[in-house]
Amino acid sequence: METESRDSAIPASSLVRFARRDKVSAGATPPGENDDAPPEKSTTLAYSRRVTVPGLRSSPHLPRGLTAFGLFLVFGTTMALLAATTLLFSGTPLDRVWTLNPRSHQELAPFGKIAGVGFSLLAAALALAAVGWFRRRSWGWRLAVALIAAQVLGNFVNVFRGHVLEGAVGITIAGILLLYLLSQPIRIFFDPKDDKVGRGNSSF
Repeated sequence: METESRDSAIPASSLVRFARRDKVSAGATPPGENDDAPPEKSTTLAYSRRVTVPGLRSSPHLPRGLTAFGLFLVFGTTMALLAATTLLFSGTPLDRVWTLNPRSHQELAPFGKIAGVGFSLLAAALALAAVGWFRRRSWGWRLAVALIAAQVLGNFVNVFRGHVLEGAVGITIAGILLLYLLSQPIRIFFDPKDDKVGRGNSSF
């Protein structure tokens, strides 16, 4: 009896407040209360995404032949420079290198310094092509193609001059190199657009 009397003694307003507090704790805001409160912010999941800068493309895997041909250009530069030195300044111990190709030395010796100048220009062209090649410049690729194409024509000249075996071997090797340079997997590394994008960022 005492419990019932105590419950009946609690004001009705207190019961309403308790009910409202239960609703608020459950997440529901009763109408008329906290009308000026800012709305609850909804939480969102943040995620990161890689952004690709226009004009910059990821370079595919470099084939081994790309580096090998660049070293070939460096080797050609060294040989042409050595030939130019022996023709411009004959009578030095460097003349012994012509024992590897005595017939060419006999053909070039009468021209003397003129042939030496020609080999100097060839060495400069090969060196420039090597720099452009290692820097993946389109002009380096074009210069390399021009040099190999000139080598093919030179071997055709040797065939017409009677050096059939030597010319045929030279045409075969130079022709394979030329087809390799003109293939799409190689040309993709020398896009003219990359000359502007990657200028100043690559080193030899």
